[in-house]
Amino acid sequence: MADGVPSEATQPQVPTLGPSYPALAILTAHFGDWFHDEFLQIIEEDPEKYTFDLDLSAVKAVNDTIFDNLVEHPENYRRDLSLFLSEYTAHVEWMRWYAATDEEMQANFSGLIIDEPMIVPEVEASVEFVNAPDSITIDIGNDNLDHLGELVAVEGVGSTLSGTQPRRNEVVFRCDLCNTLQDPVNASWTTDLKKVQKVAGACEACERKNCFTPASNMGEMVPYQQMKLQEPPQDSIDNPRKIAVDVYDRDMHDLITPGERGTIIGVLKENTDTDTTLVEPFVEAISMQANESGHLDMEFSKREASQFKEVSQHPELVDAGINTFAPETDIAGYRDVKESLLLMAFGGPSRYDAQGNLLTRGFSHILLIGDAGTAKSALTRKLKSLVPHGVGVDSGTSTAVGLTATAEKEEIGGTEEWVVRAGALPMADEGVLAIDELDKFNNKEIKSLAGAMANGHIEVKKASIKADLRTHTSVVATANPIDGDFNSFESYNEQFDLPTEILNRFDLVWVFRDVADEELDSRISDAVRSAHTDWAAKEVVADGEGDPDTLFLDDGSIRYDFFTRYIAYARETCDPELVEGSAAYEAVDDTWMRIRNTGDADRNAINPRKYHGLIRLAEASARMHLREEVTVDDVKRAERLMLSSLKEAASDEEGRIDISRLETGTSSVKRWAIKNVLGHVRDLQSEYDDEPGAPLKEVVSRAERDYEEQTIQSAINTITTDGRLVETEEGYVIAPN
Repeated sequence: MADGVPSEATQPQVPTLGPSYPALAILTAHFGDWFHDEFLQIIEEDPEKYTFDLDLSAVKAVNDTIFDNLVEHPENYRRDLSLFLSEYTAHVEWMRWYAATDEEMQANFSGLIIDEPMIVPEVEASVEFVNAPDSITIDIGNDNLDHLGELVAVEGVGSTLSGTQPRRNEVVFRCDLCNTLQDPVNASWTTDLKKVQKVAGACEACERKNCFTPASNMGEMVPYQQMKLQEPPQDSIDNPRKIAVDVYDRDMHDLITPGERGTIIGVLKENTDTDTTLVEPFVEAISMQANESGHLDMEFSKREASQFKEVSQHPELVDAGINTFAPETDIAGYRDVKESLLLMAFGGPSRYDAQGNLLTRGFSHILLIGDAGTAKSALTRKLKSLVPHGVGVDSGTSTAVGLTATAEKEEIGGTEEWVVRAGALPMADEGVLAIDELDKFNNKEIKSLAGAMANGHIEVKKASIKADLRTHTSVVATANPIDGDFNSFESYNEQFDLPTEILNRFDLVWVFRDVADEELDSRISDAVRSAHTDWAAKEVVADGEGDPDTLFLDDGSIRYDFFTRYIAYARETCDPELVEGSAAYEAVDDTWMRIRNTGDADRNAINPRKYHGLIRLAEASARMHLREEVTVDDVKRAERLMLSSLKEAASDEEGRIDISRLETGTSSVKRWAIKNVLGHVRDLQSEYDDEPGAPLKEVVSRAERDYEEQTIQSAINTITTDGRLVETEEGYVIAPN
C-alpha cells in the first residue's frame, strides 16, 4: 500500500456505476442520485442476505416510462437489478474499507469503517417488489390475457396451500447407452419428465434418442409450493374465482395460509403444461404480503374519523343501528335479538399472550332456533351483509370443504399432491359467518366447528402437510325443529338434530315462535307489503346515494354505506377495557352473582361460559360507542340481553332458568323427573306383579307429589320415545330391565 491507497492485490473488483446499467435508472428514480445510504442500512441490518425492497408506487411517481418498462419486462429488470445490487454491494464493502483512508468519505460512512484490508466475498443480492400501485392490480377470475408476461398484483384470500417439495428447474440427463452427461435442459415450465426428455432430443455424443435418465444431484433444484388465491367471499355471490400462485422462494412459503388475506406481486404467466386449449393464467410470485392478523386492512380519512366520533355520541345510537340493518319495515319484532346481533357486528377485543396465542376471545356466537318462517334466516343474511368479512353458507350451498378446513389431494403440475383447503369459518376470519340450517350439517362437521369456535383456530394435519388456520370469527347460526314446531317442554336433544356440545359454544340462544299476536301480526303485514312496494327507495339508500354529509336519515337509520364503515372503524381502532375496580367491574360481578343465586342445589342458572359471554357483550356495547372503557350502561345492556335469552332458551318446565337445558339439552328438573317416574314404574311393577305393568294413572299420581303435571308428561314422552318406557294399550307402562 502506498500513500494510504490499497494495493491491487487487496482491492476487490469495483463495478462501474454508470448508465450502462439499466437498473441504475430505477434505483435513481426510487432513491435519488445518492441512494447508497439506504442500501447501507439494509446491508447493516442483514449482512448475510442482501434483500432490497423496491417501492413500485415510488418508482411510478418519479418516472412513468421506467415503471412501464419494468412492468412489461419484470424478469429482465429484476435480473439486472439483482446483478447490479450484488456488484454494488461489493463496491460498498470496498468503499467502507477505503473510507478509513479518506477524510471526505469518512463522513458518509461513519460507523461502518473497516480498519483492516479485506477481500470482499461474492454476495448475492435479491430484489423484492413492494407497494404495487392500483394500475397493475388485476381482478381474480378476469381473463387478464392482456397482462400475460407482465408484472401484476393480486389481492385475495388464501384458498388452498400445498406442502413444500423440491422441484427441478433444470435437468441434467445421462445417456443410458454411452454414459455421457448432457447439457442442462430447462424444466421450469413443466413437472412432466417425459416432456423434458422430448425437448432434450438426441444424445450429444452417440446421437441416440429416448435413452436418458436424470443424473442424481445435478441441475438446479428449487423449493416449490403452490397456493390458490380467491376473491374475498363478500365480493362474490356463490363461487369465488381463484388463481394459482407458484412460490419458489422458501421465505414466502406458508406466508399466506388458507383463510388469510394478502397481496401477491409477481409475473402473470400461462400454464403451457396442459393438454387443453383453454388458457390457464397463473402468477409466479416475486413478493408476498399477508395482511396483519386482527386487522381489516382499511383506511379512514380524518374527516371520517371526526364523523364517526360524532355518531358515537348520539343518544339513540343503538336504535339507529337497528333501524339501519334490520328495520321494522323489513323485519317486524325481535328487538332484543336485533340488538344482540348489532353488538355481534362490533364484537369485543380479543386478548393475547406474548406469543400471540389467544387467551380470551372477543368475538361472540349467537344461535337462532325455533319455528320455520320466523325471519331467522333473513336476520342472519342482513348481519352478514353489514360487517366486513361477512360470509354466508347453508347446507345446500356449502362446498365439499364445509365449515372448517380439510386436507385433500389435488392435481398440481400433473401429480397428485396434498393441499390444505379452507372452509367458510377461516374464510370469515375477523368477520361473521352466517350459517343457515346448522342442523342440516353432519355431526362430525358440527363438532369440528364447535372446537374452532371456542379456540379461534383449526389445525389440519395430513401426510407432509400441517397448517394452523385462524378462525377469529363470530358465528350466527339458525336451526329448525325436527318436526317444524318448537315445543317449550321438550328437550333440545329431542327437537333439534344438533350435538349437545355445539349449544355450549353460543353466548346467546334466541327462540323464535310463530304464535298469533294481533299487534305483531299487523307489523309483520306492514313489513311484507313494504317489501313489495318500497324496494326502489331502499335501493337508493343502500347504494349510498344522496348527500354524503347526511349521516342520519328521516326514518331514524344511519346512511348504510357510512354505517358499515363505522363498524369497521370501531373494530379497527377501539379496544375497550373492563377496568379493575371500576363501577362497571363491580356491576359485572353483581350481575353474575345475582343470576347465579337464582339457582339451587340441583340447578344452575348460569355457568362461567355465559359469564365470559356477558363481558363480551358489554365490551361490544362499549366498542359500538367508541368508548375506551366499559361503563355500567354497557353492563346493564349485556345483562338485559343475557337474561332475555336465558328466559327464552334455558327455562325449565317450571319456568325457572336452568343452564343445563343448554349444556345437556335437557333441564335438571326434567332429568330428576325422569328418574322419579322410572322409580315409581319399577315400584308399581313389583306391587302389581299380576298385572301387565304399572298403571300409568298411578305412576302420574305418585310423581305429582314432587313435580308439576306438564313436567311429568314431558318426562314420560321422552322416555317413551327413547325406549326406556313402554306403554301398552291397556294403560299400563313397563320399564324394561
